[in-house]
Amino acid sequence: MKEYKEFKLKNGEIKAVDINMYNNIKKDYTQKNMKKNFLFKKYNDSYNIDKFLFSAILNDIYKQHNNKNPTKYININCM
Repeated sequence: MKEYKEFKLKNGEIKAVDINMYNNIKKDYTQKNMKKNFLFKKYNDSYNIDKFLFSAILNDIYKQHNNKNPTKYININCM
């Protein structure tokens, strides 16, 4: 049974993505540091995804990647 991850697009549409494709994009984007336009061309040719879905996937990856180790900086004024 395949697993899917759902994304809500800007136009209100909801699309599901195969979890393997999502993990491949995540690996290429975070570990290999591939540029977004190259990634879009690669996965658009392979999976025929549109730019709105691809943007939603990258936004989700970006949020997950930045929230792994949230650090709050506190500014302390010494008098």
